[in-house]
Amino acid sequence: MAASSKDSASLAGEQRDRHLFENLPICILVADLTVTPAVIVEVNRRAALLYGYSAAELVGKPADQLVPEESRASVRKIIQRVERGGTVTAETINRRRDGTTFPARVIATRCSHSGHMIATVEDITAEKQRRLEAALPLLPRVHPLTVAEMAVLRLVTLGVDSKDIARALNLSVFTVSNRLRVIFEKLSVSNRTQAALYALRQGWSTLDEPPR
Repeated sequence: MAASSKDSASLAGEQRDRHLFENLPICILVADLTVTPAVIVEVNRRAALLYGYSAAELVGKPADQLVPEESRASVRKIIQRVERGGTVTAETINRRRDGTTFPARVIATRCSHSGHMIATVEDITAEKQRRLEAALPLLPRVHPLTVAEMAVLRLVTLGVDSKDIARALNLSVFTVSNRLRVIFEKLSVSNRTQAALYALRQGWSTLDEPPR
């Protein structure tokens, strides 16, 4: 009888934990660190919503597939630190199923007595935009940009480098460099970061805007 009561209590506790895991309003992923690359073994509903996949589609997927290729090295570093027993807080760029990217804050730690890592992922697009907007004082009004210049500026705001801008817009790197020079002159700024901040302040672009 006592054993049966313990079993019932244990089952009830597991069900509560499962309900909490599934319904927490934060994105949670669990990855298996015993394989390389680390593979997702469990996600909650919020994770599926954030990335645009079903839970079944995420399970079995390599964890580094949820970030663009240029961010995968940073994910591997996070995993290495977790494997050494640390709890890691880091900001990375993540990628949704539809290919759009977003800045995220990741908090990851190793599960006790297992080879699994549990991570929470928070979309910090709005927070990062507020930080960027606070970094510079209001800039003066500028001459209007052409459609071609705006296309370049939007990609700059998303953090795309000149080579990838050239590829996306079917231009040469030289043409992109020239357009950036003109944009800087019109905006009265001296670098890409200031130009991106100006575009954000003016509402010309957002950090989660898909490339046009």
